[in-house]
Order: sequence, then C-alpha cells, then structure tokens
Amino acid sequence: VGQVSLLIGAADVVHADGAREPLRRGAAILVGDRVETSANGHVHVRFIDNAAVSVRPESVLEVQAYRFDAKNPAVNEVRFNVEHGTARSISGAATEVDKTRFRLNTPIAAIGVRGTDFIVQADAVGMRATVSDGAIVVGALGANCAAAALGPCGGADARLLTADMGRLMAEVRQSDRVARV
Repeated sequence: VGQVSLLIGAADVVHADGAREPLRRGAAILVGDRVETSANGHVHVRFIDNAAVSVRPESVLEVQAYRFDAKNPAVNEVRFNVEHGTARSISGAATEVDKTRFRLNTPIAAIGVRGTDFIVQADAVGMRATVSDGAIVVGALGANCAAAALGPCGGADARLLTADMGRLMAEVRQSDRVARV
C-alpha cells in the first residue's frame, strides 16, 4: 500500500507476522506493518493514493488499514496508529471524496481529518497535534470515541482544529475526557 521514499538513519519494519527487518529506501509497506525509527531514524512513506506520512525519530507508526479504490470511494479506508513518537500525515486521494474514511489513533486520542496536513506527537501521558493545512477533529478515546471507529469522533467531547486558527494545538492528556485547543 506504500513505499519508503526517504530513509535517514536507522529504522525497521515489523510485519504483521512478527518478522523484523531493517528498512531501506524503496521498501514496500503493507497493511499490518509497523515502522519503528531509532534515535537517528526518519522515514517518509508515499502511499498508493499519493498520501504521505513522515515518521520522525524514536517513533512507531502502524498501518492498520489502507484501502483505495478511485472508482468506488465508499470502500476507501485509511487507519494509522501512532503508538509513540511523532508523525506527520498528508492526506491523499483516498479521503478526498469522503473525509470520514480516515482515522489516526494514539494510545489516548483519535484524529479524523477534513483534508489535511497535520503533525501528531504521542506518548503514554498525552497527545498533541498541530495543523499546517486543512482541519482535524481530535477526541479523547472513551465512550464517545471508540478506537475501532473510522472517521472523526463526534459530540461535545471532540474539538476542531484548523490551520486558519493560527499557531494553536489540540491536546489530550491521559486523564482527559475532552480534547483541548
């Protein structure tokens, strides 16, 4: 579903079957793969719909689902999980028609997009996100925001963050039930 377009330093891919191998430029990325970067590692992945993800040093990103059908956008699905660290996501054609077909989860929060370029930083105690272009919806995982769902979380607990809002960030701390801007 994707290919490593840039590799700086050291990084590994852990496949769904548990096999681990060093990443190299041009390597294929499959659904179920985890990209793990070292302290000096930085990886860019270009996906089949021209989306891009940058996985920064000391980070782990899992590609949980990636389905793109230009003729049938209702079946498109993009799902990432940032276990810890920092990643930048630039949306591709899979979410152009229907923005609810994208989800990026962290251990404590979920991000849905509105056609976007954003950066997320996650660890065990919190999640922070900024938007360079477009908008995201951030919600704390819980009763109103299930990790298994697709698209942005809804309701009063979710917060919209747009690039037009200026230099703001969305944040969810471990004990939060509501995202803050």
